[in-house]
Amino acid sequence: MDVEKTLAVYYDLVPSYAEREDIDFYCDLAKEIGGSVLEIGCGTGRILIPLVKLGVEIFGIDCNEYMINRCREKLREEKQEIKKEIVFQLDMRSFSFNKKFKLVIMPFRSFQYIRSIDEQIETLKCIYKHMLEGGYLLIDIFNPSLKTLIDETKETVCEESFVGLEGELVHRELTILSTDIFNKLINIDVAYHIQPQKGHKKIINHQLNWRYLFRFEMEHLLHRCGFELIKVWGGYGRETYGTKEPGELICLARKI
Repeated sequence: MDVEKTLAVYYDLVPSYAEREDIDFYCDLAKEIGGSVLEIGCGTGRILIPLVKLGVEIFGIDCNEYMINRCREKLREEKQEIKKEIVFQLDMRSFSFNKKFKLVIMPFRSFQYIRSIDEQIETLKCIYKHMLEGGYLLIDIFNPSLKTLIDETKETVCEESFVGLEGELVHRELTILSTDIFNKLINIDVAYHIQPQKGHKKIINHQLNWRYLFRFEMEHLLHRCGFELIKVWGGYGRETYGTKEPGELICLARKI
């Protein structure tokens, strides 16, 4: 099983993903703003499908073919009567739709996979072109913890085990391999330890190569691309930014 397929097969089963408390946050936001929604980095539909059930007109894109296929399977399993294709394998930096959206959402670190400033700007400008006048963009990234970034111990974090679709026992181990404070880059190894009911244990490694951003850097980047930052939250209960440590860095911007 290759890395991208592994991510899609286990994504909905990973406890730290399944237990994230952001779904109601996105449902409430979509209801408040109204209109059509584009989700960038829709994955297996963890957020997209609840929005479909809510009656929201939503489209999703992701670069992982297996994630997109799993999302389509889940839509069929949910018996959602959708008369047109709504999820697509596309690059967030250069996607194209013959449609504009009232709300674009980038949940759960999607924006941080873009590692250069030029490509961040390319992505935001592509989003801008696909938004209605006065439309909204929501980006959720992690709030950088300076303590974690300068910690050189690089301890491995072992997550809770879970059972796979074929009865195999799986757990993940996360290790920060490197941090580049000058360029704001972090490289995390995610090792999937898979023990089948029969046969030998195997380990599949996936690396998260992220660029982190600070609050005012995010604001300036958005402004440079034609957006006005109107809200910054530190959590999915709309906590004031800075009241949770380290918390989230959730930015709601408006097209200007």
